[in-house]
Amino acid sequence: MSKLVPFLKTNFGDKMPSIEASIKQVAKTLPYKLESIFDQQFGSLGLDIGIGKNGDLYLFEVETGPGTEFGTGQIAMIKADYYKYIRNKLEKKESIY
Repeated sequence: MSKLVPFLKTNFGDKMPSIEASIKQVAKTLPYKLESIFDQQFGSLGLDIGIGKNGDLYLFEVETGPGTEFGTGQIAMIKADYYKYIRNKLEKKESIY
């Protein structure tokens, strides 16, 4: 786990400001869009967002009851393997379904 800005600076260099802005835009707009679609207000949402090598954002999961801790142990390994699988498919421009 890492704070957003140091992670982006380390991994994306000059692209950091635009990626950070994109993530903030998603965080500011997506919850309201989901509330509109489902006609329901959410007290909190967890957004699992991946970032491609070129800086594109990928939404993996939205949780209406997010945990307060990052997954540990076997659960974290399963999620990491799944995300790696999806990343490889996206890099090869294959369908993930």
